[in-house]
This record gives sequence, C-alpha cells and structure tokens, in this order.
Amino acid sequence: MLVLLSAMLALPLSGQRAASDMPLRAGDLVEVFHWRDAALRGAFPVEEDGSVVLPLLGRRAVTAAPWTTVRDSLAAAFARELRTADVRLIPRRRVFVLGFVENPGVQFTDPTISLAGAIALAGGAAADGDLTRLRVVRNDAVLLERVGIDSPLVGQAAMSGDQIFVGRRGWFDRNSAFMVSAIVGLAGIIVTLIVAN
Repeated sequence: MLVLLSAMLALPLSGQRAASDMPLRAGDLVEVFHWRDAALRGAFPVEEDGSVVLPLLGRRAVTAAPWTTVRDSLAAAFARELRTADVRLIPRRRVFVLGFVENPGVQFTDPTISLAGAIALAGGAAADGDLTRLRVVRNDAVLLERVGIDSPLVGQAAMSGDQIFVGRRGWFDRNSAFMVSAIVGLAGIIVTLIVAN
C-alpha cells in the first residue's frame, strides 16, 4: 500500500489543472461550440496521426502540445476567421469504464470529471458491481487496485486512455438474501421436527 501511495504522490496531483494540460490522444474529441453559428458546433475526433479536422480551419495537429497551448492556438485561428471570436473549445478525453457497470464501454469526459465521475457516466455500478473493488489502469500500469469509490485517489481527474474496472460483489454478498431465507426455512423445519417428537 505504501508503494502504491508513493507512486501516486509522484504523479501530478494538482487535480484539474494537470488534466487540462495533458495533451490530447488519438481517439479523443475536440468539442467546438459557437453560440451563433450552428455549423461550427460539434465534437470532432482526433485521428491516429494526431490531427483533427475542424470547420473553417481544416486539419490541425493537436497532440504534440499541452491542451491549453492547443486551445489557445485554435481560438486564435478561429478569431482570424470569424467576426465574433467567442468559440468555446473543450477536450473530451476517451476513458474506458468496464466491468460491472450499467453501461460498460467508452466514455468521453471533460477535464473536470474524476475517475468516480466516469463511473457515474457509465450509469454507476450494476446490481452485481462492487464500488469497493475498483481498479484503474493508466498507461499500461495499474494505478489503483481494490480501492473504494470513497478513496481520495479516485477523486483525481480521469485522463485519456484510463481503464476503470468495477469489480463484482462476492458470492455471499450477491446471495445473502437467499442464504438467510434458506437458514430460516431450515430452522423452521428443525423446530417442527423437534416439536413433533
């Protein structure tokens, strides 16, 4: 546990700021919103070569620099093309939420979403899901193992490519109602047999 904690402390934990500065990766989205022109609105995928095709701007490289730098560059390019430069750009990071959740699969999150928030986007834990048995894999390394949703480390920002696994509740937890009813039924049979003798 100490090794895990010291590894976590070595990571940039400045919360949302660190997530907003992380470069985009292939498969992420760049969401563009312009209040006046509906043709500029949409979520545009980052392609394998690290570029995105945006309305008015065409193909732009977006994975080589921190998001804040890319955002400022794209905003300046939109400002040169439009009379009103109030274009809002939001990175949507691709996160995989798997295991025992209601809607497993890819979730696109903004930089303010935590790992716990990504689970909520997937519909939360399924009936057999155990929110005390979470595992998070980041960059092919296990970041968190067997932690609960209430762990402060689960409150850190989700990053592109994160894989969040919600484990399954134990057998007894899943079948406790059946076990209790079976024990009560068995006790009733034993009491009946004892009284009958």
